[in-house]
Amino acid sequence: MTTPPPEGRLDTARCAIRDEILRWNPVMNLVSRQDSPRVLDRLLDHCTAGFHLVEQGLATLGIDCRDMCYVDVGAGNGLPGLLWAAGFAGCGGHGPYWLVEPRKRRAWFLARVARQEPFPDIAVVAGRWGDLLPGPSSSGAILISMKALRLTEPEVLEGLEQGFGSTDSGDEAPQRVVIVRFLGPEPVQDAEMAHDLQVNRPVAGSRWQQTCCQNLEGPAVRLLLTAYSRA
Repeated sequence: MTTPPPEGRLDTARCAIRDEILRWNPVMNLVSRQDSPRVLDRLLDHCTAGFHLVEQGLATLGIDCRDMCYVDVGAGNGLPGLLWAAGFAGCGGHGPYWLVEPRKRRAWFLARVARQEPFPDIAVVAGRWGDLLPGPSSSGAILISMKALRLTEPEVLEGLEQGFGSTDSGDEAPQRVVIVRFLGPEPVQDAEMAHDLQVNRPVAGSRWQQTCCQNLEGPAVRLLLTAYSRA
C-alpha cells in the first residue's frame, strides 16, 4: 500500500479532528464555545504551521522523523498531538506515538479520535507525565511537544526517564531528546518564559546535555525548540 503524502495525511487528520471536536465540544469544552469553528480553525492552522517548522528543525538537527518516537504531553483536545502523529506517519514514520493526558474524559476523547483511519497507531496514556509509556522503547530520538503545559526542562527530562522505566544506566531511554513548546505571539515574553522553565540552565545531576536552543518562527506560529543528548 502506498503511503499517502504528508500534506494529504495532515488534511485528512485536520478534518477528522475538527469534526470530532465540534461534535463533542458542547459537553466537553474542548475549545471556546464562543465562535467555536473560527477559534478551532485558527488553532488547526497554528498546529499545521508548527508541524512544518518542526520538520525543518528536526532536519537541521539531523534527526529523521521516520525513525523517532513522539509524545504530546498534556494532550488535551488532541492538538497538536493527533495532528502531528498523523503528519509524521505520512512522512513514513512508524512511531511509537503517545498522547499523555491526566483527565479521564479527555483521554477517552483522544482514544476515540485516534482510532479513526487517518491516524497511525497512537497510545493514549490516561495519566501524568512520568507514568510508564506502553509499547516499545527507542534508543534513537524522541520529540516531546507541549502546547500549554509549563513543565520545566528538568521536569520534562525526569519524566522521560520515568516514562521509559530507565535504570541508572539510562539504557532504555532515547539518546536524543527534542522538546517543542508553543510561544506567545509577542517576543517580549520569551526571556521570562525561558527563565521560568529553566531552559538555559544546566540540569544538576542530569545525564542530559543541551545541544540546541532556538526559536522557530513562521507566519502563523512561534515555537521554542530545545535539544538534548546523553552527556
